[in-house]
Amino acid sequence: MALRTLVKVENVSDLHDARYCAGMGVDWLGAELNPKASDFISAEKCQEIHGWLSGIQWVGNLGNAMPEVDIKQYPLSYLQCTDANLAESLQIYQLPLILKINMQQYQPDALYTLLKENELYFEYFVLENTNNLLTNIEVQQISDLCKDYAILVENRFDNIKLNELLDVINPTGIVLQGSEEEKVGMNNFDQVADLLESIEID
Repeated sequence: MALRTLVKVENVSDLHDARYCAGMGVDWLGAELNPKASDFISAEKCQEIHGWLSGIQWVGNLGNAMPEVDIKQYPLSYLQCTDANLAESLQIYQLPLILKINMQQYQPDALYTLLKENELYFEYFVLENTNNLLTNIEVQQISDLCKDYAILVENRFDNIKLNELLDVINPTGIVLQGSEEEKVGMNNFDQVADLLESIEID
């Protein structure tokens, strides 16, 4: 299987869903490394799932703080943070970095400056839009940034319109939200599956 753009899927803590992602050609799975977070995944569970996968990488999600866990115990290929000031401190782990940015917190000029000042530290930038839908202005802004930077877009995507949006924005990739377990052993992965199938290519 192949997808038309790079894809990262968050909140995958179920082996069945992880194997589905790998089979569909997803590039990264996000591993929440904050022990206080509801979707935290332990090193043991991450290693257990990873042992059944092939061709997919893990991204350790740190938020805005240095990790409290032992990074070396996780099968990580990238680290992701939300604070650009952590870049130099994170160099000790010798892993490429991703910076996640909430678009609503920055004016367009400030956002462009943030990316420009940090392009040497971060391999990718995740632009998170917390609104349900991107406005036309936001679509144009992201499209302009994608011409100069490696951008992953995180939004509440509509599988019917996702391909149309990718045509306009042309990002490096997208970030999809998996689903936490609704109760032990059960979750709902249908929305992610629909989105992945909508961008599947022959």
